[in-house]
Parts: sequence; C-alpha cells; structure tokens
Amino acid sequence: MAVLRHRTFYFMAQRRGVFCILWHSIKIRRILWRALRISTKILGQNSSIDTLNTFKLANLSIRKSGAMFMISIIRNLLMFTASAVVIGYIAVWALSEYKLSNVDVPAPWSYSIVRDDTALDHGRHIARTRGCFGCHGQQLEGRVFTDQWPWVKRAVAPNLAAFAKQHSSEVLEASIRHGVGYSGKALWSMPSYNWVHLRDIDLASLIAFLQAAPIVEKSLPDPELGFQARWDMLLGREQNMVEWVAKESSLKYETSANSLLKNGEYLAKTTCNECHGTDLTGMYQAPSLAIIAAYNKTQFRQLMKTGTSQDGRTDLGLMTMVAKDRFAHFSDTEIDQLYAYLNQVIAAQ
Repeated sequence: MAVLRHRTFYFMAQRRGVFCILWHSIKIRRILWRALRISTKILGQNSSIDTLNTFKLANLSIRKSGAMFMISIIRNLLMFTASAVVIGYIAVWALSEYKLSNVDVPAPWSYSIVRDDTALDHGRHIARTRGCFGCHGQQLEGRVFTDQWPWVKRAVAPNLAAFAKQHSSEVLEASIRHGVGYSGKALWSMPSYNWVHLRDIDLASLIAFLQAAPIVEKSLPDPELGFQARWDMLLGREQNMVEWVAKESSLKYETSANSLLKNGEYLAKTTCNECHGTDLTGMYQAPSLAIIAAYNKTQFRQLMKTGTSQDGRTDLGLMTMVAKDRFAHFSDTEIDQLYAYLNQVIAAQ
C-alpha cells in the first residue's frame, strides 16, 4: 500500500507540473521525497487526504523555491547587462576624450593686428564671404544646430562676438585655422579645414572685426558630443577638425605669377572646400566643381550672386542659400578669379 501510495503521489506531482523540476534539481527531489516519507509516518496509511494536503504544501514550497531561483537568475543577468552597458559607455567616452585631447597645439600665432576702419571693413567682408554669419547668426549671437545634426547630440555655434572678446588672437587663430579649441582639445563642428589657408592679412582683419563687433546677448546651452558621434569617431567613421585640417593639401598656385589662378585657388580653398571637399571633387550631396565647365562667365556670376543655375533653376538647395548669404558679397573681380581657377584647373581634371 505504501509503494502504491507513493506512486500515486508521484503521478499527481507529474500532473501538477513538478515533474521537470523533480528531475532537474537534486535539492527539490530530496525535499519532495522527505515530505512524502514524513507525511506517511506521522499520519498513517489511511490518512490519504491529509497526506495529499501535506504534499500540496511541499509542492507549493518547491514551486516557490524554483520561482525564487529563476528570479535570482534574471536579476543577475539584468545586473550584468546594465553593468556592461555602463562600462561600455564609460570606455567609449574616455577613449574619445583621449583622442580629442591628444592633439598637437599649434605654435602661438604672431602677427600685428591693425584695427582701423579699412581693416574692420575688410574683416567684415571675410566674415560674410567665409560664413561666420551663416553659422553664428546674423548678429554673431550664436546658434544651436541640434535639429540639423542630431547624431552629434548638441552642436552649438557660440556667441562669436563675446567669444572673440574673451580670448586672445592666438586662441582665435588656433580655432579658426587649426581646429584646436581654447581648452586645447580638437573641435568637432567648426569647419577649420575651410580656413587653414586663410592669409595672415585676411585672418588679422577678421579677428579685428570679431573683437570689435557688438555683443548681442543670447542664452545658449553647452555643446555636447553624444555617444553616436563618439562611437563613430573611434571607429574612424567620423573625424574631428584637427584630422580634417591635416587632409588639406598645400596651395599649388600660391607662388604663381598668374594672379587669376593664384587668387582663384585661394578663394576656392577658403570657401568652396567646406561643402565640395578638400579637392573640390564633391563631398556628401555637393557635386564636383568640374560642373563649372557647363557655365560661361556670365552664368557663373549669376550662380554666385543669386544661386540660380545656368538653366534658370533657383532650387539648388544649400547652394542657393549660401550664394545669397555669402557669395553675393564677393566682388566681380573675386568671382572672375574663382571662375578662372575652377574652369581651367578643376574642370580640366
């Protein structure tokens, strides 16, 4: 009878879903059989109902023990995953900060800055045609580019008038030409590669203008480089401004007697390369400037002044916008010099 009763309990346990736990946990098997033996000895052979109730209590204890075991496993897995994520984020942040900080700081710039009206007017011309107003605002008050560059997280063009007054000419030169910020770290969103070839006289006039510009107060958040940008930088998919500057080749016509090509190259390599790439053969959505071969001089002037193509289109996207805001302020002489270089050198390639 005892053997039969044990078999009956075993069959009931199997039906109640304990069978899997029974064969996968030695501790649970021992608890189960110990409960059955104790109930048989204490309650006797004829107390099957009481024995069954005792088994139910043991079964409940087993289930609770199994549930607590699974909860413990899940909790440990979650803690391990969370720890791995935190450690990974810290590692990416630390390595990217090291890469931004591990740059060569340029030698201090030494140049006499003239601050007369002629220099200030020329500085305004450089600021307008090279895009200072486009990124930093029409009053140099600063702008936030979160919507335009969400992967950066928060790109902020600072209040340039205030920044220029707070820092020395050497700091400004390092930021403008070399992509190195006042903290000694590489900049991220400042297109310094566009101005690495900026002549001393032009840079000095620009700095004089910026330092003399009135400050328009505006509340701006701090810039923040997000995880995606830092991760891309470590993988080599994105580069900081010091790395961009290093890719700029020297000017080929800097010592040329041909003033059209000399000045045209200078204008192209301090203006057009921001969007069209260091070699002007196209970058991202901006096309190769060999397309200028389709323009005559009059059509090219129209493009630069109004953002209108040779076939009359006025929807050239960014080109139309920067033409009206920047290039319309170029003189006809500057536009002709730029056209000569693009047409004779870039289009010829």
